[in-house]
Amino acid sequence: MRRLLAALATVLVTLGFATLPAAAETRNPHSAVPVYLVMDVSGSMEGQRLQAAQAAARSFITGLQSDQVFALYTFPGSRKMVDGCPAGRFNIRPARVNQGNAQFAVNLLSATGNTPTVPALKEIMRNVKNNGYENAQVVLVTDGEANCGESNDVCSVVPMLDQQGIKLRIHTVSLNNTPDGDASLACLARGTGGTSTTVDDVAGLVDAVRRASSYGADLDVSLPATLPRVTGRSRDLAAEMKVKVTATGSALIPDASLVVTFHSGDAARRIESEPLGTIPLGNLDVGASVEKTLLLYPMATADGPVTWKASLVAGGVPVASETGTVRLTSGTTVASGGRIFSEAKSVVIMGDSYSSGEGAGDYDSSMPHREWWCHRSAKAYGRVLFPDAAMVACSGAVYDDWAMANDNRNSGSNSMGTVKPQLLQLLELTASDNPPDLVLMTLGGNDVGFGQVVTDYMLNSTADDAPPTRPAIEWRTLGARIKDAYKEVNAVVNAPVAIAKREGKIAQVVVLPYVRPIPAAGGAGCFLWISPHELTLANQFVGELNKTVREAVAAAAADGVPVQLASPVEYAFLPDHTLCDGDDTYINPLRWEGPASAVKIWYHNSSPAAKQELMHPNAAGHAYIAASLVEWSRTVEPLDLTAHPADYRDLKVWPAARGGMRRVDTPTTLGAAGPALTLPNIVTEPGQSVDVSLCIEQCEFATVYVTVTVNSLPIPLGALPVNPDTRRPEGFVTLPPDLAPGTHTIVLRGLDEAGNPHEASFEVRVWRTGTSRGLHLAAAGGALLLVAGGLWVVGWLRGRSRR
Repeated sequence: MRRLLAALATVLVTLGFATLPAAAETRNPHSAVPVYLVMDVSGSMEGQRLQAAQAAARSFITGLQSDQVFALYTFPGSRKMVDGCPAGRFNIRPARVNQGNAQFAVNLLSATGNTPTVPALKEIMRNVKNNGYENAQVVLVTDGEANCGESNDVCSVVPMLDQQGIKLRIHTVSLNNTPDGDASLACLARGTGGTSTTVDDVAGLVDAVRRASSYGADLDVSLPATLPRVTGRSRDLAAEMKVKVTATGSALIPDASLVVTFHSGDAARRIESEPLGTIPLGNLDVGASVEKTLLLYPMATADGPVTWKASLVAGGVPVASETGTVRLTSGTTVASGGRIFSEAKSVVIMGDSYSSGEGAGDYDSSMPHREWWCHRSAKAYGRVLFPDAAMVACSGAVYDDWAMANDNRNSGSNSMGTVKPQLLQLLELTASDNPPDLVLMTLGGNDVGFGQVVTDYMLNSTADDAPPTRPAIEWRTLGARIKDAYKEVNAVVNAPVAIAKREGKIAQVVVLPYVRPIPAAGGAGCFLWISPHELTLANQFVGELNKTVREAVAAAAADGVPVQLASPVEYAFLPDHTLCDGDDTYINPLRWEGPASAVKIWYHNSSPAAKQELMHPNAAGHAYIAASLVEWSRTVEPLDLTAHPADYRDLKVWPAARGGMRRVDTPTTLGAAGPALTLPNIVTEPGQSVDVSLCIEQCEFATVYVTVTVNSLPIPLGALPVNPDTRRPEGFVTLPPDLAPGTHTIVLRGLDEAGNPHEASFEVRVWRTGTSRGLHLAAAGGALLLVAGGLWVVGWLRGRSRR
């Protein structure tokens, strides 16, 4: 007996039957489903059994919803006789439960007499009918067979209920009863739609009573088993938690709300959700379902579990809950990122100060901490991820710096000389033995004065209704220019020879948006001179800039450029590391902090180099941007090159600047200004076969066959078929056995689509027979392997461009 009732109490507590603030009275008592707790207090219950039963009853009462209609009935007892037996009495008549009174009544119970179970149930039936209840629930607790009344078979009550039209669901708990007694109780429960419980199954009874006696709910919760860290507040990276609530039981759930909480016991692992706090659901009819989706932002600096709990609450009273755990991972290294980063072998960082690392300190020695210098920091986000990355980005860079040299960053003794056009620097890197396969960049912010717009709000007094500083060019013009910049980068890094040098790998271009440095609303000690209206305008300015960048990336991608926008970076500093977050800010700010701010204002106004760093991320900010990039990389895949890029050699550049002027005379071409992109020498032997796919430039023909010759010999080497889809010749050319050592040009001749003569060529290097034959053949094999993948891709692209 003690085991059963102790288990009952434990189950009730486990199910969340805890004392909470009373709910508002939201239901008519007659519309509720009352619970009758009918307890056997016959002589066999005397002693420890009764004490255990009282403890269980108190737990049961404590767990009742505050507007639950409850009655306590005990048998035998009272002067009322039913079928010649003392049928029992109401210790508490049906009413909204009063916790104190109910507990007191339970404490006064005593055990004596026989077991008139059927008369007791008849009295309950009469009470239900007289009170006008449409439905009722009974929990019958007894430890012996019925032994008083017209029938000792409690199952005989079932047809009586049908005859009188009373909807009574009876749940039975058999305490060490006889086999016949157990069978009779099971028949009664089965016949009324209740549950029959023994010492082995108490939880099922409690759940059934809770559902049928009042409102209840099922919660279906789904979320990933593992959540990687999310830096900032980017919805693109947030995981989803779905909670479906289905109202069960027999009554409407009034004023329902969903509450989701997370707990780890460790500040290194936490989850914030959106929406946060209590989610109102309104009234839920029986059988109705509603699903809510929460966005989760895991914040982990250490791996480990977090416990979640989803609870449905009605008027402050818990109705149902579900709990579980999710594992957080904190990895933000390149190795833990997606393929676009983890497979990168050579990285170049391009663009403006938000990529060069302005504001992060630890600048390259060739670019010291002086005004207008190309501050290139070892702590810039790109170098945090890839310490050996080539840094081309320069503070203050605008679109013109893509193609134009610039020596106007300094004046007087501070001059650092001419900064080469960034496209020219990129070409030099691509011409090296390790051409870039990943470009990280920001561009466009300086063209519209991004940093200066927000800085001006803080350094200058501006009218409340003043619009933000207008850009020198229209947003549409900016979008067209930076789209061109993406296409020009692609023309260099994905030139056919560059792809061949990378063994067919397509270089990826990753564009970062500009991180939002300011919150939606200012806090105490922040933005003393900026009004809420100005703050809104500043945020709108940042939003419009990033919208322009986003649309330019999409337009370039639609034109076949393998470019993607790392959109989560925009929200990396929200909500805890903006300008208004004091010592936790990840921006180089100017804040009003009392009298000392006068010194700070003087410093930033009098030190151009320091003012240059305003509104730029500090070292911690760049580390956060790097983390956000890694998180984003897990959500994307490298893109294919879906269109043949422009010929990099035709791009216009101004490689020199004089007297502070950006443009001098007329431009030249990138092909004339920079190194040529060439493949390593193809080494082979006389008499060997060479794959014609080594032809890269201008290798499309309209004729069915192409004749092949060696320029150094006046004899043809044969003819090759042209693939009708790719328009490229296919097959192998066998070199003459008497071909002299040196570099030879293989020439392919045919007709173009207009019927005009067309010619293409490629070079091979021949060694004389017998000179380290094995070494030379191995070199040739390696070279052919080097270009095979890249040349196949080039041929496929050129074939696509003709369809």
